[in-house]
Amino acid sequence: MELAFSLVIIFLLALNSSTDSVLHNQSLSTDCFADCVCEDDWHLECNADASFAQSVPLFNRYMFHSAANVQTRVRFITYEKSVPLFLRHLPVVRNLSLEGNSITTVQQGAFTSMRLRELSLSRNAISEIQQGSFSDLRLLKVLDLSYNRLTSLAKDVFSEMPALEVLNLDHNSLRFFPFDATSVVPSLKVLMLNHNSLSYLVPTHLSSLSSLQILGLRSNNLTSFVIGVEDELPSLKVLDVAGNPFHCSCGVFGLKRVVESDSITMMDHEITTCASPSHLSGMQVYDVMSALGNCSEPSVFQDFNSRQVLYTSDVEVGCDIAGDPNPAILWITPWGHEFADTSHLATLEDVCHSCKSQRRYHGIGISLVSEVSVLNQGRILKITAFRGFFNGNITCAAFNFLGNDTATRYVEVFSAVPSTKLDSLIIGGFCAAGALSLGLIIGSIKLTYLACKKRFGPKTILHSPAPVSESEVENAGSVTDDANCRDDNDPDPNDDFYPPETPFTTPETASPSTSPKKSHSPSDTGTPPGGWLPTGIFDTMEEVRWRLRYGVGRKVTAVKRNVKSMKESGSVYVHNIMESGSTAANKVRAGVVMGMETVKFHVQSIKEFCGTGDMGAQTISMVSVETNIDTNERREVVKSVTIV
Repeated sequence: MELAFSLVIIFLLALNSSTDSVLHNQSLSTDCFADCVCEDDWHLECNADASFAQSVPLFNRYMFHSAANVQTRVRFITYEKSVPLFLRHLPVVRNLSLEGNSITTVQQGAFTSMRLRELSLSRNAISEIQQGSFSDLRLLKVLDLSYNRLTSLAKDVFSEMPALEVLNLDHNSLRFFPFDATSVVPSLKVLMLNHNSLSYLVPTHLSSLSSLQILGLRSNNLTSFVIGVEDELPSLKVLDVAGNPFHCSCGVFGLKRVVESDSITMMDHEITTCASPSHLSGMQVYDVMSALGNCSEPSVFQDFNSRQVLYTSDVEVGCDIAGDPNPAILWITPWGHEFADTSHLATLEDVCHSCKSQRRYHGIGISLVSEVSVLNQGRILKITAFRGFFNGNITCAAFNFLGNDTATRYVEVFSAVPSTKLDSLIIGGFCAAGALSLGLIIGSIKLTYLACKKRFGPKTILHSPAPVSESEVENAGSVTDDANCRDDNDPDPNDDFYPPETPFTTPETASPSTSPKKSHSPSDTGTPPGGWLPTGIFDTMEEVRWRLRYGVGRKVTAVKRNVKSMKESGSVYVHNIMESGSTAANKVRAGVVMGMETVKFHVQSIKEFCGTGDMGAQTISMVSVETNIDTNERREVVKSVTIV
């Protein structure tokens, strides 16, 4: 048992001796840790790839036993978009650099458990630093965030770094001074804000930085400098404001006190020049200090009378102001939205947290879009397509470092419809009366014309139809196969045309009211006077001839009508065979039979009408088309019917 324990101790000692030997060899300047490059001044540059995370324990031992120890500056090269997570397991690193990577976000708790003294995140693409990103860095003294894409900083983002002395924010896109972020760092000595987009600076921004010694504001958009450095920054030693477009008036009196101070150095004062007014443009601020005038509070000259605006028209509300330095203007609308020019947003950051330079409003239920915007450097508020939503007080407020002033105007919409209502009614009444009068005149003229035509126009004489000739009767009695042809002069079957029933008057004499149906044979007793024929026999024959002519003509017309009806009925039924099958065929068959019976009836009537006369047999040929509904095959069938 004791032998086994001794062997384990010997093995652990040998392993420890071997590890120390490796680390000792790596600690030499000629030998560096794997995946790292060591420079002469003990700067390490390491590739923070996926395999490096497995070497974290050995890297800690290497840093702990290295000759440089905590003075070693370690730079990691990473391709991640956020801070590598393995850094949390490197408590031995004191000076960390992640510069020159592609990091876009510093996530919350990125440096937890680290004991950094210096941290550089320079030359990345950082646009967001989350709250709590620098937690546990209570010993950090230097933070470099230069050359990134920061536009703003979260409130209290540096609150967990009470020992921070140097903050570098050069070459970012900050539009507002990071007052909320820097006010919690009272130990700050160096603040670099060169090459940003700052346009306004007030004393309250720096009042908490009593330890600040160096302030860099080069190449921003500052037009004034109203900081009383001796009162607000009692520890200030160096000030750099070169490259700003200063308006040389009383608004730069803070620089005058810097120039006159013996304890503050203004960097590059020879290129700190005036951009306005025009007569001082290009001159050094240092040379015009004696010509600066006095400052004044803002004053607003505004017409307080209410204003009415036509519905959906455009309106511009102006704000006439005065003051030096030039005041920033804030518009407050009745519905609670705030508007300001983009150049004034930084000046108004303390009083306006949601200012916009332009907004669009869409009407509910209507295709109407209104736009509210500021013009003329914030001095005019323009509203397009004004409607009832915008009714109320519109306030104009002007601010500079000395104070503020406001003015209000009541604006409301009015409609042009009520003012034109009476005119519209009158015009509409006249139009209606004119239309009614015109209609009465046209109607009277038309009635007069019809009355005159009826009274004085030609009379219409109705003529009896002409008698039917014998040739027409004979031709009408024959039915041809060409049943589809009809002369335009033939009577329409739908016309109600019949010859008169009464006997017609012969050219010689009228028929007696009671005439025999047929003449008798002459008797053998003798010949009456005037010949063997009975008296009036010729008149009777003439009457029979006329009855025969008109009677047969009427019957033949009826026969033609029924034949045509039979033809149309058959065509309709045959046309519907494809849709109704055998049912349609039965209907065709029934129609043909009915038509034939009608023909036989009329022919029989003609024979009876003619007495004992014999008309002979009549043959009618019919052509029909049969269609097989299954195969769609068609064939023609010719049938002949003889009527006796």
